[in-house]
Amino acid sequence: MAAKTIARQQYRRIIDSAARRADLPMPPEGWLKTVRKALGMSGVQLAKKMKVTRARIAQAERAERDGAATLKSMKAVAEAMGCRFVYAVVP
Repeated sequence: MAAKTIARQQYRRIIDSAARRADLPMPPEGWLKTVRKALGMSGVQLAKKMKVTRARIAQAERAERDGAATLKSMKAVAEAMGCRFVYAVVP
């Protein structure tokens, strides 16, 4: 079997495995706000941890819901909540 075929099969197994674990619909309020609330953290508390305004937290949560959040901002908010940000492209 050709090396390219073997490599493609290996990549396919990685993708298939990730796809099985990544089938999570976004909560109506978005992940950021849902996780923040689950942690019992207010927007003000999160803003203080990030050294930004409460309005910036609301903006980040809104941007996520609207599909306009950047990976950088998602990661920063997740880390401030003590979480790990995971990004995936699943066919």
